Amino acid sequence: MEHNFEERYQKLNDRQKEAVDAIDGAVLVVAGPGTGKTELLSLRVANILKQTDTLASSILCLTYTDSAAKNMRERLARLIGKEAYKVAIHTFHSFGSEIINQNPEYFFFAAGYQPSDDLAQYKIRKELFEKMKWDNPLNSFHEDHDFSFLTDVKDCISALKKGGLTPKKFGEILESNTRFLEFFNPFLQELFSEKITATRTEKLPEIIENITKYLNSSQKEELQDTFPSLAEIVVRELKQVWGEILEIPEKSKKTKPLTQWKEIFAVKDNLNKVVFKDTQKLKKYLALIALYKDYQTKLHSLGLYDFEDMLLEVVAIFENGLKIKNEINFELKYNYQEKYQYILVDEFQDTNGVQMRLLESLAQPSSNEGNPNILVVGDDDQAIFKFQGANLQNILKFREIYPKAKTISLVDNYRSSQEILDFAGLIIQESSQRLTDFGIEKKLVANI
Repeated sequence: MEHNFEERYQKLNDRQKEAVDAIDGAVLVVAGPGTGKTELLSLRVANILKQTDTLASSILCLTYTDSAAKNMRERLARLIGKEAYKVAIHTFHSFGSEIINQNPEYFFFAAGYQPSDDLAQYKIRKELFEKMKWDNPLNSFHEDHDFSFLTDVKDCISALKKGGLTPKKFGEILESNTRFLEFFNPFLQELFSEKITATRTEKLPEIIENITKYLNSSQKEELQDTFPSLAEIVVRELKQVWGEILEIPEKSKKTKPLTQWKEIFAVKDNLNKVVFKDTQKLKKYLALIALYKDYQTKLHSLGLYDFEDMLLEVVAIFENGLKIKNEINFELKYNYQEKYQYILVDEFQDTNGVQMRLLESLAQPSSNEGNPNILVVGDDDQAIFKFQGANLQNILKFREIYPKAKTISLVDNYRSSQEILDFAGLIIQESSQRLTDFGIEKKLVANI
């Protein structure tokens, strides 16, 4: 092992070596395509075993697909031999399934429940739609095409679960958003009551200040711990608009940034008043909460659960504990925190909300003097699972959760010529939001 490790370690470039050597604390590795991240992960596991007394079984490696997990296991086996089979290498879902199977007393569906297939899920949704009252905003039926929102509801419930949102939590967020929109829409109507001019854009600082005061006085702090509130999102967007306006030469007096914002976020209601776009969706969202809750109840009554339920239930137990009589038991979370001393995550850009919360439960920011041993490897430009809830925010959130985290960018590409990399870079720059916007170096350099 020693000779094999040294031979492969010496082939790494300086930044790869830095990541392999950064054993302790939180580390974010931004790894573009062809930069050797898989080799880095294998060598880092070997280095942990080499430099510390950590057991192989105390190292957890998580990735997104079965093939990636298999590839990681094979590379590690070639490097450290049979010890590789003691390292916990999982996809997120196989890890969640293992936790449930090993601790059935914590989970209502662990014994006797079966995963539901698409047909069973469809039948449940169809039955719920058929029982809807006529005035339900989701109750739209077409003779040739069934219920109009049948597929949309399936996608929405799946997205909510992947984001870690139970019906209760989703309802709390909607309550918070409803209160904010009641506060914000009058400002919006005043701002856009006349044609947008340079003079009207000068109202933005006052609106931003008022929203900031609203945020500071908000009583729903628990929502902001995990999910950004609508107020936070709006104030961030308006600050960006105002910053763009300030960069425009005063003589030109252009209002394009605010006009573009209005086009994206504002619509007219049935009274011909300008309102924030989500205002018109609130009734449908509220109906969705009830449908989501009824769907879960029916699913469980049939002894079934969705694939997404596994991680959602694990995260719920980790975050809220198990209520036994009048006490809340967090024993399961504490044991898993103790079990895994080092956590490594591949393809981090493809993680969704519930997966991010699972990681935060395992590697709590307060542990190890505020710097737990977790390394994540990802690249926002390679997020291929955005349709499943993955987004840039998890990479940015990692730096917020772990402010002491070291950031290492791998920029040496061993797969393509510089001409190809430069051309690809020009295309990717058209993306609306990238890590480069937050000061992270990402320009790839050919090294073949």
